[in-house]
Amino acid sequence: MTSEPVPYRVVLCDSLEKVYGLDEPRPHALGEVVMPRSGIASFQLAISPRTGWSPGHVGGAVPTVSAPEGIEVTAHAVDLVPCPLTASSRSDERYDHTGPALLPDVLRPLAPGEGLGLAQLQWRSLWFTVRSADTALDGDIQVTLSSEHTGEPIGDVNLPISVVDVDLGASPIICAQWFHVDGLAQHYGVEPYSAAGWEIIERFAATAIESGSTSLLTPIHTPPMDTAIGTQRLNVGLVGIDRTDDGWSFDMTRLVTWLEMCRRIGVRELEMAHLFSQWGGNSAPNIHDRQGQLLFGWHTDSLSPEYLDFLAAYLPAVQACLAEHWDGEVFWHLTDEPRGEHAERYGRLKQAVSGLLADATVTDALSDLQLWSDGLIDPPIVATDHAQPFIDAGLTDPWLYYCTSQAQGVANRFIAMPSYRNRVLGWQLFRYGASGFLHWGFNFWNTQLSRRPLDPFVDPSSGNGFQAGDAFIVYPGADGTPWASLRLRVFREAMDDVKLFTALAARDGRESVISLLGMEDLTLVDYTDNPAHYLRGHATALRALAR
Repeated sequence: MTSEPVPYRVVLCDSLEKVYGLDEPRPHALGEVVMPRSGIASFQLAISPRTGWSPGHVGGAVPTVSAPEGIEVTAHAVDLVPCPLTASSRSDERYDHTGPALLPDVLRPLAPGEGLGLAQLQWRSLWFTVRSADTALDGDIQVTLSSEHTGEPIGDVNLPISVVDVDLGASPIICAQWFHVDGLAQHYGVEPYSAAGWEIIERFAATAIESGSTSLLTPIHTPPMDTAIGTQRLNVGLVGIDRTDDGWSFDMTRLVTWLEMCRRIGVRELEMAHLFSQWGGNSAPNIHDRQGQLLFGWHTDSLSPEYLDFLAAYLPAVQACLAEHWDGEVFWHLTDEPRGEHAERYGRLKQAVSGLLADATVTDALSDLQLWSDGLIDPPIVATDHAQPFIDAGLTDPWLYYCTSQAQGVANRFIAMPSYRNRVLGWQLFRYGASGFLHWGFNFWNTQLSRRPLDPFVDPSSGNGFQAGDAFIVYPGADGTPWASLRLRVFREAMDDVKLFTALAARDGRESVISLLGMEDLTLVDYTDNPAHYLRGHATALRALAR
């Protein structure tokens, strides 16, 4: 007598596994969730129907969750996105895919009673986000899967959870993920600062803060990054500008509203939009008056008397508003990613605004050692694949960044990369004593150089301009609601690692933590590809800190 085959296979997975459809996924490396009080953690259930399964009869897999009091668990479907460009010519062997592919990334909320759509001969996954209350506890999370159509059982999983008596508190570093207001307005078809526009901005900005950001790029004028020469992005300047008979007039109403929002959602630092064009600062940014008339832009030399006279009125007005309505830190930028050949121009730009920003922190992202060693940019924000020469030259507590160019060897968060390469960033930031981290794209939903807006659900490769996912880490969900990517959840885990290791080091010493977690040989390019290492290290550090 033969028994009927089990119609489904269900595998419990951790947050560092990517379920790619055809390959059987790796089981959970720990078999438990270990998290701090008031923390966030994640796990997955991967499901595959066996041969002969009928989607029309069974439908999706509906999760029912039971958890201890004080534990909130929400389920999302992990949707696949088409990725026409996954890797550049500078990729390495540590990618999961290097050609066009359909890859998991979107965490789509499930309506009540809705199931995860299954696919014959393939694995699909449910992502579970766990939020703990401010209470230590031990217990179990139970998930039961049933058919959306018939209610028949599909499988069940029991996952131990331990909320340890640790509160990670505030981030010890600056974390900046550049926020693009124009992307929100264009996708949802709203005026940037209408009532609907402000609601959407706040939802997405709050999601940025929850994901680990501490800073918010503030568009006092439309940020000039990633804009083709001679073109304009949607005007999203916060400051109302009018030319008057005797100079300039500024309306700070929208900037004050922005500052109030920042305080409300927990923003700690502000980054002001760059004062000059990208890649060398040859031109002024596109700046409009309140009637929409272009005042300055690509046609304006950045050192022209007209533009410098404008800055002489504009910057003090903005600073006066900040002094009255903001008590956090403020960073100013001149031009993004200047190189050695721009040193002479950069020096002149810095000198032109030095009196206006005398007591302010002025910093820019760069990879060329010359601009720092010559004293032009200090502190610098250094590309991870160019950081070692800076460190060898004496830079301490580096503020690091990566983007599309950091595609080989170092950490990054492209969709086609394994998730451990996203998670290891937190370990590296701690190991190098980093003061901050920067990424250029929290929600950049344009083609490269902003030739046109696009739908990231359809083209996450920015019109083949960047590796899929480089330009954003959040999706524009229905009705102005942010939809997380699985990369956003893993990035949050990386930032939590920085908090945790720093707190433990404050008590036990840095060398003790480095030894406990086996970080002695960790560098920006040398790190283990074993996901279990990062999960075990986090759990070990949490329990050590709780003791």
